[in-house]
Amino acid sequence: MKPKVGEYVLVKITKVLPYGAFAELLDYPGIKGFIHISEIASFWVKNIRSHVKEGQIRVAKVMKVDERAVNLSLRRVSKGMRKRILEDLKRRKKAQALIEKAAKELGADPGEIISRLEEKYDNPYDALEEAVLSGPQALPLPKEWREVVYRVAKENIEIPVRVVKGELVVRVPGPRGVEVIREALSVEDAEVYTVGAPRYMMEVKAPDYKEAERKFREIAEKIGQKIRKAGGEFEYRILD
Repeated sequence: MKPKVGEYVLVKITKVLPYGAFAELLDYPGIKGFIHISEIASFWVKNIRSHVKEGQIRVAKVMKVDERAVNLSLRRVSKGMRKRILEDLKRRKKAQALIEKAAKELGADPGEIISRLEEKYDNPYDALEEAVLSGPQALPLPKEWREVVYRVAKENIEIPVRVVKGELVVRVPGPRGVEVIREALSVEDAEVYTVGAPRYMMEVKAPDYKEAERKFREIAEKIGQKIRKAGGEFEYRILD
C-alpha cells in the first residue's frame, strides 16, 4: 500500500545529501521517500543540514508517487498542519502507554485493545478521552476490559482545551443588515468579535484540534446559511 498524492505523512529522515534527503514513511512500512533540496524550505537553502538531520521525525506532503519513489515536500506543510499531525502522534503514543498499562493488569494483548478502539475512533487516545468525558460506555470493549481501561484513563488523562481561530467576512446590504449580522453571529459554543467590518474573528474550543476544527466549520456553515438567506455574502477561513 502506498500513500496518495496530497496526503500528509510522518517521516523519519534516514540520509541527508547535498541535494536532498531520504526518508522512511512511518505509516507505510517499507516505503521510502525523497525530499529534494528545493522542497526543504520556502527560501533558498545554503546548507541542507541546517534544516534536516538523520533521525528527525518530520511531517511531509506527498507530491508524487511512482514505482521507484515517493517525492515529498517539507516546505508545503503549513505550521498549523504540522502542529495537528505531531499532536496526533503525541496522543497516539500516550494512548499506547496507558493501554499497555491496562493490558498488563488484565493479562490481555494491548494490540487487540487498540484494534478494537480503532474500529470506532481514528486515534485510540480519542477513545480514552471520550471515556473520561462521558464514562466507560464510550469504550467499544468487553465489560471486564472496559472498566480497567476506563480507570487507567481517568487516573492519567486531564482533558485539555484546544482553540481554533478563523476569519469571517460578512456583508448584508439594506437597512437591516447590521441587525441580521448581529443575530447570525450570536452563536453558542464560539466566541465572535469584530476586527473591523466586514471582518470578524471566531474562536472555537474543544479537547483536540480535529474536534475544534469540525465544530468551527459546522458553526460557520450555520452562520453562512442565515446570512445568505437574508441576501448577504459570507465566507470564512481557518487560520493556521
